[in-house]
Amino acid sequence: MTQKVLSSNHLVAVSDNGAPITSDGGNVLLSMFLNSPVVSRLFNNVEFNDNRKNPRYAKVELLLQMLIQVIEGYRNDNVADYLTQDIEHRLVYAQNMASQPTISRFLSHLTNEDIDELQELNRRIVSLIDERSANTELVLDLDSTYFETFGHQEKIGFNYHYLNVGYHPLIMTDALTVTVRQVSLRSGNTYTGNGATEFVQGYLSTGLSAQHQTIILRGDSGFATPDLMETLEGNNIFYTIRLKRMALDGRYVNLDNLLTIEGQLTTDEFEYQAASWDKARRVIVLNDEHGGTQFIV
Repeated sequence: MTQKVLSSNHLVAVSDNGAPITSDGGNVLLSMFLNSPVVSRLFNNVEFNDNRKNPRYAKVELLLQMLIQVIEGYRNDNVADYLTQDIEHRLVYAQNMASQPTISRFLSHLTNEDIDELQELNRRIVSLIDERSANTELVLDLDSTYFETFGHQEKIGFNYHYLNVGYHPLIMTDALTVTVRQVSLRSGNTYTGNGATEFVQGYLSTGLSAQHQTIILRGDSGFATPDLMETLEGNNIFYTIRLKRMALDGRYVNLDNLLTIEGQLTTDEFEYQAASWDKARRVIVLNDEHGGTQFIV
């Protein structure tokens, strides 16, 4: 028999004697987590706009069902119809699961205020994680990702990089706690850096904790804008943002004089001021052993 004691709670042990069980047996542990006092309090404090009369399911219950389905690995809302008949889900969650049409109506009726409430829920969760981690450093990774869509969803667009129609959201995560700090949904045809400064400013005004004494932001070349760099400098935040070689003006720097040793990792640096920058900044050059070169401001 295989048995494992949870590191988070030594009173709980998971065992497997080889008997056939449901592939969703992990729901027992997930249910324990969601029903713990701290987590249940977080979700019970979510205030959705709800003008329905005599609803069978509260909106928070529908939100939890969606989260459960995603954690289980189900990516399609249609699975809700299967789960409504699943004995294991009924036993674990002590209620019938909502049907696919109910889930779809929940999603389609979410308001901007509801989305803000979900962002606030995420901030509360992250705040608890920060308190328990006691990290004094915050390493923010700013990036964009891509969600392919189908049908006629609102504000979708064609992305020439991914050659698909969908969304191109901004996302910011912390590398130390592996938590999502903030997300902003954008049309698929939005350039990587568009709105990034306002996105970061929004997080700095609401998401920082006094325990973070050192904050570093990392970003790709799509975020190498003077507005963002000035915003970070004005808030005493360190940053490393990649620059494209072709974006470096040869009138201001001679790239042929950089230190390179074939087969070795070498570093170099120089002062550089682009025409759109308000001042010169240090640019670090990384040459890897395979001949690739990166420029980081």
